[in-house]
Amino acid sequence: MSAFDEEGIAALRKRLEGKLVAFVGQSGVGKSTVVNALLGNRDVQKIGDISNKYRRGRHTTNHAVMLDANGLLVVDTPGMRELMIPHVDPIAISSNFPEFRKYLGDCMFNPCLHIHEPGCAVKETVKRHEIHHDRYESYVRMIASLSQRPESWERNKR
Repeated sequence: MSAFDEEGIAALRKRLEGKLVAFVGQSGVGKSTVVNALLGNRDVQKIGDISNKYRRGRHTTNHAVMLDANGLLVVDTPGMRELMIPHVDPIAISSNFPEFRKYLGDCMFNPCLHIHEPGCAVKETVKRHEIHHDRYESYVRMIASLSQRPESWERNKR
């Protein structure tokens, strides 16, 4: 979604009305920009300039704040660099990427991790720019993170 799409913001606002919601995610992805749009395009939350290097916003929010906009309670949270995902099954991760779903049955191999396998429909779709490269890279990082978990996390998971 885009914070600059008025119809999308109106639809999101309607869906969130009467609820308490928190925007959580990586630094610089536009959480505060969406919050400002939900609040009627007021500059309530400070937003940073776009980084030339990463083509994303810069980390600006430094504490969580709850805002009330006519019955819509929104918590804008500081960005994070990393989120350890709870999955232990790498195949389950790909099904959580909505843009991957319609291609999952089209890969040469089943199951397919969509990383090194030949004949992978997801990788081909990324090459054709039908799936955004950043989303695919995020997926690859999540798969890689499964083997990089600290032993303490493995012992303490439920």
